[in-house]
Amino acid sequence: MIVNKIIKKVEIPVINPSGGIFSGTVEIAINCSTSGAIIKYTTDGSAPSETNGTVYSGTISISLNSTIMAAAFKNGMTDSAIASATFTISSPVASPSFTPPSGRSFIYELPVSLDCATSGADIYYTTDGSAPTTESVKFTSEIKIKNTTTIKAFAAKDGMTASSVVSAAYMKTVPPALPSLTLDMGGGVTLEMVKISAGTFQMGEAGLAEPVHAVTISKDFFIGRHEVTQGQWKALMEGANPSYHKLGDDFPVEQVSRDNITAADTGFLARINSKNLMPGTFRLPTEAEWEYACRAGTTSKYYWGDSLSGDYLWHGENSGNATHRVGTRPPNPWGLYDMSGNVFEWCSDYMGDGSYSDLPATDPIGAGSGSCVVRGGGWPYSGCYGSAERAGYASSNVSNYFGFRLVFEPAPKVEVPVITPNGGTFTSTSEVAITCATTGAIIKYTTDGTAPSETNGSVYSGTISVSLTSTIKAFAYKAGLVNSSVASAALIILQRVEAPVITPAGGTFEGTRQVEILSSTAGAVIKYTIDGTVPSASNGLTYFGTIEVRVTTTIKVIALKQGMADSNISVADFIINQPVVTYDYMIQPGPEGKDTLYGTVYARNGGYGDHGTIYNGG
Repeated sequence: MIVNKIIKKVEIPVINPSGGIFSGTVEIAINCSTSGAIIKYTTDGSAPSETNGTVYSGTISISLNSTIMAAAFKNGMTDSAIASATFTISSPVASPSFTPPSGRSFIYELPVSLDCATSGADIYYTTDGSAPTTESVKFTSEIKIKNTTTIKAFAAKDGMTASSVVSAAYMKTVPPALPSLTLDMGGGVTLEMVKISAGTFQMGEAGLAEPVHAVTISKDFFIGRHEVTQGQWKALMEGANPSYHKLGDDFPVEQVSRDNITAADTGFLARINSKNLMPGTFRLPTEAEWEYACRAGTTSKYYWGDSLSGDYLWHGENSGNATHRVGTRPPNPWGLYDMSGNVFEWCSDYMGDGSYSDLPATDPIGAGSGSCVVRGGGWPYSGCYGSAERAGYASSNVSNYFGFRLVFEPAPKVEVPVITPNGGTFTSTSEVAITCATTGAIIKYTTDGTAPSETNGSVYSGTISVSLTSTIKAFAYKAGLVNSSVASAALIILQRVEAPVITPAGGTFEGTRQVEILSSTAGAVIKYTIDGTVPSASNGLTYFGTIEVRVTTTIKVIALKQGMADSNISVADFIINQPVVTYDYMIQPGPEGKDTLYGTVYARNGGYGDHGTIYNGG
């Protein structure tokens, strides 16, 4: 009888993980359920066997694309089948980058672009704070941000591990309000002017207004917050309104030529300057002042960015073929409205040949001839709205899209008065002088704490004697100039403690004298010295009662009290004569064997010693 022996087969090894696409190193474990079986594996594509491959002894680290083949062996058993697992190690897609980078602040609108260094990768993003997925918006063009926003984005590509999620935060800011002044033109009409501080900027635009060059505006000036309105024009021009679009007093005046504005006696500038609204001169802006104010610190084509947008101006595509009420589009960062669009604005310069000098300039005034410069673009056009864009027209040109904006140049300011001494603490009447470096200025001052003005205070004519604690305020003014700032000086006049009285007041005396010191200032502390030094708060003895003077002495005394000036020093000289002493004495022979005399002395009339012994001899 033939018996067939059945030989069992070793269980196939299990590779974990069982293959796939991974980013970075993968840790791989191989197990076999047949107890005692030896596992051998390969990573080079060859079949493992008892004579080929590596004995598995622990986790395998794979960092490159690999196919792992494994088999298990055991004596007395058939070799296992071969297990196989393919591992694709994929580099992750590069994380997206942001332009501009995170942290950028903006005022109006910020275009943001995303990019990925991994060619062919798609970028997905969110702007609501949620984590992006492949179901989120796919980036295809600039993201226009108009409010504070955090963009989160990641990049993905088939066959690669998606990038990590990155984010960028952008903050919308509100520029601080600049100082301004509001002037009363009469009839309830006002004019608001914004103060523009001196500074330097790059004027012009490459390919459009060249060459780009540095310009310094050396002095502060005021410019209209809006274009001059129809209401403002009518207030000064006897109710006349030349505008084509008579839509209301708060619409820009138009159909005014440069000649209408600047005519010597009848022009708008002559009229407004004759009203003396405040010391200084109204005029048209220079082209440099206009561009400096329009840019408001920006370097982009428009003050809101590099793309034309009807959100910020009235132009040919949104104006409805008419002007619009001033201030109905967002202002530039310095609070000026309609610097782009609505109406062109006349400047004081001439175009010349249309080119700038390439040299840095300070307060340039343009060419001396040519057409007259207009800036800012007007409602019918689709261009000429950039901060640097310019055009030229004859000074007599009248158009229903030509208006203007005022500049106010304040008169020089009177120098602030100088008060001498400029405050302090004094122990007696102080003589105060006030001077002003502006020749011909009138100085007025107060001593009651009120602010001096042309109608309040005393006119300074000479030294002021101040005997009581006072605050002197002074300002200076002169016709045609801006009043000075107010100078102030606090003078503290301390009352002096009454000088102490020494009784007796010194002299020559026989024997000991009792001396008293008094001050008529209640609460004063008296200090004195008898060694010739000067008494003070930190030197000398405090007086508590009568002083007994036995020898010739000079007493110096001062009185002190908190909140008052120290007294003058009182001095008293005391000369003390010692009394003449007479003596009775008796002479007796010296001790036996001594060739000497000795005796006892007795004071008769009260000397300092009442008796003693004298010797004559050795």
